[in-house]
Amino acid sequence: MIVLMGYLHLNTSDVNEFTTDVQVIASSTRAEKGCLFYAVTLEDARAGRMLIVERWQDQESLTAHLER
Repeated sequence: MIVLMGYLHLNTSDVNEFTTDVQVIASSTRAEKGCLFYAVTLEDARAGRMLIVERWQDQESLTAHLER
């Protein structure tokens, strides 16, 4: 199992649009083979900080995701 976790920092003016767009991406990613967990959440709107957490079954699944 592979777990990825990190922050994405956005310009505060882009937070609302990105949050809307990333929900579509998250839904399709969760449906991918080998994706065990995928979440993107707004941690601090004033700082433009998003938390991204991914859990993949194996390297093959993660590699396939990154190649899309």
